[in-house]
Amino acid sequence: MKIRFYFFILITMSSLSLSAQHEIGFKAGYTRSSATIPNDKFYIGDLGGRGNDWFKWSSGFQAGISAHMDVGSDFFNLDLAPQYSIYGFETEDYKIGLDYLDFDIGLSNRINRDSGQIFGSFGVTPSLLIASKNISDANDFDLKAYLLIGYRISESVSVYAQGRFGFIELIPESEINNVQLSLNLEVSIFEL
Repeated sequence: MKIRFYFFILITMSSLSLSAQHEIGFKAGYTRSSATIPNDKFYIGDLGGRGNDWFKWSSGFQAGISAHMDVGSDFFNLDLAPQYSIYGFETEDYKIGLDYLDFDIGLSNRINRDSGQIFGSFGVTPSLLIASKNISDANDFDLKAYLLIGYRISESVSVYAQGRFGFIELIPESEINNVQLSLNLEVSIFEL
């Protein structure tokens, strides 16, 4: 199922690349991540115990490519961004590490490529868990919603802040959800 989904995304990206104006770039960013659980709920798995609303925040990074594609709208671009991401959180006893292959799919108003422009984007991020540390029962798939706001420094350089919230439980039947905040730098490699 996951392979079919990523294959579908690849076909969609390829077909859209035949249309109008596109921008391909490299992105990298610093992340802070945590996990949330309803207050005082009991959760199971490797972390067994009761929740406090939030686990301690942990540092990580993300790096990948980004594509902003003109889809014929006067206001929206289609944004696609496959990336490698390291997230995690800390409990009283453990530092949990989660390595994901994330795939941002969203809409943005990045049509104007002039410097000094503010832009925003929203969308979803299907995520495939590649590796985990200090946790063995983690779900290997997550679906996150994201929202970002940024600033175009020049025609080819942008900075932006992005927030993501996971919808699928991190550990089955635990009600623990991933949360990430990141600060990113994106450099346009070429335009089509």
